[in-house]
Amino acid sequence: MHVAFYGDEEIPYADKVWNIPFGRSPFSRSNIVAWRKLRKLFKEYHFEAVHCHTPIAGFFTRLAAAKYRKDGTKVLYTSHGFHFFKSAPLKNWLIYLPAEWGLSLITDGVITINHEDFEYLHKYHFANGKHRINGIGLDPERLQVNGSASTAKMRTETGLAEDDFLILYIAEFIDRKNHHFIIKNIPALVQKYPKMKFLFAGRGIKQDKMKGLTKSLNIEDHVSFLGFREDIGRFIKMANMGISSSKHEGLGLGVAEMMFNELPVVVSDDRGHRELVDHEQNGFIFGQNNADQFRYYLSKLYGDKFLRDKIGKAAKRSMSKFVVDKSLRQMEEIYNRYL
Repeated sequence: MHVAFYGDEEIPYADKVWNIPFGRSPFSRSNIVAWRKLRKLFKEYHFEAVHCHTPIAGFFTRLAAAKYRKDGTKVLYTSHGFHFFKSAPLKNWLIYLPAEWGLSLITDGVITINHEDFEYLHKYHFANGKHRINGIGLDPERLQVNGSASTAKMRTETGLAEDDFLILYIAEFIDRKNHHFIIKNIPALVQKYPKMKFLFAGRGIKQDKMKGLTKSLNIEDHVSFLGFREDIGRFIKMANMGISSSKHEGLGLGVAEMMFNELPVVVSDDRGHRELVDHEQNGFIFGQNNADQFRYYLSKLYGDKFLRDKIGKAAKRSMSKFVVDKSLRQMEEIYNRYL
């Protein structure tokens, strides 16, 4: 198995790893370099199948692989969330829908991870194979906490107070994750509930800006920036509640991980979150950027431990279909159709 991506990280199980300079923008010149390198790889190795992920890398990889389909190479693409979706800007629909539809003509199978995207494949008559899986799969082993330390001891070791009410958000610091919305709402919340503390796990280009906003609002004592965590299971275990304010998600793996560990969650209304959360059954959904609803559901859970436990247990039960073993079996069935 060969893996091509932009970076220098180690990839387990890969026979060869290729550093291909995919750009974030579709207009980046580096994508032309990436396309040429991919063409050389396809010509040299005659791959039986090519499986693409992410919009930009998927676009140029499928273009590079197109001519080799006549020699038997199968081309698959997993969308982790189309850029056209309900409430998306008009320009997204005008740019990305025609692009994805056109690319489906040179793709043997398109794989989606939520119902809304899967429905679009049929509604807009995408060519060739259409599939849906239950996300890329959450890994229970990643969430395990080594040792037998109590939650109280773990909090002390991490510099958190035993009686803090911890609210966790797992997300990269990018515009789409909408940390700004959360941070702007913290002053009103902590004025009413001084024990609330917000933990942000992740890194990204917006992190310094969010730290500056936290400082300007004088809420630094109520916010912790954890950075990227290999031990995220430790913080999920310590937390009292999980949140997400993302503008759009394909599924929302961080939310799924928190729900799997019995955390009650309050999340923004989008297709990925709706895939996971049944409102008022295993979590709560607030309208996009609706501060009143967001604060109401946090207050509701804060003041009712019985409700937190009830919602958390329901969340755990509902996540069983999203574990990685089941996602792998779904992908195995898809591969068997083409190989």
